[in-house]
Amino acid sequence: MEQITEIKLSHHAKKRMKERCGLNKKAAERLAIIAFTQGLTHAELRGRVKRYVDYLYLKEQRANAIKIYGNEIFLFRGNMLITVLDLPSRFTRSVQQLSKKRHSEQEKKRMIDD
Repeated sequence: MEQITEIKLSHHAKKRMKERCGLNKKAAERLAIIAFTQGLTHAELRGRVKRYVDYLYLKEQRANAIKIYGNEIFLFRGNMLITVLDLPSRFTRSVQQLSKKRHSEQEKKRMIDD
């Protein structure tokens, strides 16, 4: 996981976090850090979800990092959150499976390290 302590939120991202997640500024900042450090990356995605993220990347050319956390897609440029999009419901199951797989792999690694 990437170590980051500060994520900046664009004005647009603050509006979208309030609109789509119902969060105030402080909660939005906390969620942005969690999404950036713990969200699923492009490399971890498979199939249709990966193709959809590729489409978003090409469409939103200002973003250089796209993370999926929960049911939201976070578009970053460096340490700046540009916007937040809702994850289409057709991808929810796939993302949950990928998150579960990632979590179990991290648990196995922790057990081996101990």
